Amino acid sequence: MNAAPSTPSEYAGLSIGPYRVEGELARGGMGIVLAAVDPMLGRKVALKLLGPDAFREKEARRRFLQEARALARVDHPNIVPIYGVGRHGEQIYIATQFVTGETLLAYLRREGPLPISAAFDVARDVLAALGAIHACGLVHRDVKSENVMRSEDGRIKLLDFGIVKDLRSAIRLTQTNLRLGTPHYTAPEQARGERVDARTDVYSAGVLLYELLTGEIPFDGRNTTAIYRKCLRGEWPKPSSRRKELSHAVDALLARFLAPDPRGRFASAAEAAAGIARVADAKDDEPERKPGLKSSIRRLLGLAGGRR
Repeated sequence: MNAAPSTPSEYAGLSIGPYRVEGELARGGMGIVLAAVDPMLGRKVALKLLGPDAFREKEARRRFLQEARALARVDHPNIVPIYGVGRHGEQIYIATQFVTGETLLAYLRREGPLPISAAFDVARDVLAALGAIHACGLVHRDVKSENVMRSEDGRIKLLDFGIVKDLRSAIRLTQTNLRLGTPHYTAPEQARGERVDARTDVYSAGVLLYELLTGEIPFDGRNTTAIYRKCLRGEWPKPSSRRKELSHAVDALLARFLAPDPRGRFASAAEAAAGIARVADAKDDEPERKPGLKSSIRRLLGLAGGRR
């Protein structure tokens, strides 16, 4: 939920609930994330604050609390645990574990695509987190490289439950000012405003895996409409055309992740992880190559010898 180091903030030195603020980690339209310390327990925390403007919007408050409840329901090593929720004046805050590291987006921009085996490992960690989320009746709906952090100890953490969907809740929130996720990672059914389920997150995880393997995103365009058009048509360059070390088995794997129709995708995060494992464990993970001249001559001679 945070990356070090923190920067100075007008909140620095203030007490918010039981926490003392040290600096600022991130800022967005809905609020800010602060680095703070719990003096009683002597541990560092990340505080996500819903700003005063958003606080005055009933739906924004409801979504913020929904994020907190979602985090509280899931206990998994690849998900940042929640420590508490509180109110500070005209602000609501969520306190979570403080994680030092960087997002996958930041890493990819600096270093480029991951080694193939590392990309598979990261994707399986993300899918493990998604499996835990889905088991609680939730759909993340915003899986992307910016929302996945690699901590300093190498652990992968899935972040930002801001637009999580609770499939078990009877409460329907309105669509006013609701961001439906990042277009490049958004599944077709989510883009159309249709019913979402575990396969929606599997799709986004597939976009992430493509990005980890190639350093690129499969769907791009001049605007959101152009991106969604490619997404709905399943128009994306094969990974093997972007990186020669990738096999056609990887192309087929990503095609299953990114099927426009949910029925063509892996049915669950666990099934998707198993699909990755099969490709990762394959003995021959090299691209198919056309036979060379010498091998072609040998094959022809063998056929000729067989006709005598």
